[in-house]
Amino acid sequence: MEISRLIFSMKNPFDSNACVPDGARGVSCFSIKQAGVLGPGVAGTVCGLALNPTDPRNIVYVDSAGVTTGMIVSGNWAAASQIASVVSFYGKIRPVSAGIRMVYIGNTQTDAGVIVGAQNSGSTLLSSFAGANAAQLSATAEYYKIIPLRNGIEVIWRANDMEDIGDFRVISSAVSATSTIFSAPYLAAWAFGVASNTNCIQYEWIVNYEGQIANQTFMSGGAELGVSSSPARPGWFEHAMNSLGNYIPINPILNGVSTAAGQGVQQYAGRVITQGLGTLANGFAAQGVLSATQRYRRLA
Repeated sequence: MEISRLIFSMKNPFDSNACVPDGARGVSCFSIKQAGVLGPGVAGTVCGLALNPTDPRNIVYVDSAGVTTGMIVSGNWAAASQIASVVSFYGKIRPVSAGIRMVYIGNTQTDAGVIVGAQNSGSTLLSSFAGANAAQLSATAEYYKIIPLRNGIEVIWRANDMEDIGDFRVISSAVSATSTIFSAPYLAAWAFGVASNTNCIQYEWIVNYEGQIANQTFMSGGAELGVSSSPARPGWFEHAMNSLGNYIPINPILNGVSTAAGQGVQQYAGRVITQGLGTLANGFAAQGVLSATQRYRRLA
């Protein structure tokens, strides 16, 4: 059961979170996610975002309100807005799965651009993309696709080896600059040929984590926060990778649904129920942050 949940989360991080079935104790699963609308500034024609799943302190860079035809990448990676709650509750974390979705929401007369979806090495400086066009961004990617703007795009991250998902890491203490080298690869989705001064790109990103609880194992009122104590499953990583097979991590989105959705892993589906925990005095997250309850069902 635990391995099936992990496989589904790696395949579709937007619909499922899962803990790693390696027997770790005192842990629980949670998700950090964000949605918004992007658009270039006056005379600008590009916008996009990058996501690094390693650390919620250095998690996303949004490139918007530009005034040129090339990327404007400078400044810092941004921390998750829920970072204070996460740091107060978890001592160490490890990423389980992550994804970006980008959908065009403008009119059909200005949808002739393209979206570059890519997975980039963490050793490629994000700041090096400044001024880059679609061809230059593609040349620096480990894996990429160029898709018509009107189709939208989905970029998924999953572990390539045990090191990506097996080790817990201490959350960093400060936000890093865009010139920082990361140990893990990051995801990117850049839109080119977008109508100037128009918010026409709807984006959504999510990272699912497993965290080692640092303080308490229950919520206010005594409700347990899904603490895992399941035994380790031998060969869990190899089983997960074999089940995923040659799953394609970058796909267009048509009619609001990723084209990867029809690639069944095991006729198994799940939905994480994200509880609104409120902003409480004991440091729990705001609504929509921690996935405290999980429900899974088999498809008929």
